[in-house]
Amino acid sequence: MSLKKLSDHSLDKNLKELVIGEREILSEILLHIAEVARRRLYLTFGYGSLFDYLTKHLGYAQGSAQRRIDAVRLSFDV
Repeated sequence: MSLKKLSDHSLDKNLKELVIGEREILSEILLHIAEVARRRLYLTFGYGSLFDYLTKHLGYAQGSAQRRIDAVRLSFDV
């Protein structure tokens, strides 16, 4: 699909739908990361920390991995 051919309204509508989907999938990802942390599954795969698991095994950038870890830890506290 060429975005250049979309009308302004269609582009805006598509973007809003993508953002909603992104929020939903991010919630699922955080739930999965929380369970990996709870099980300490990263150790099973030979990583010394959840951070290493997310960056080296899953390919997250360091900042993205840390934000997800912080969100998961915050959810444990709440």
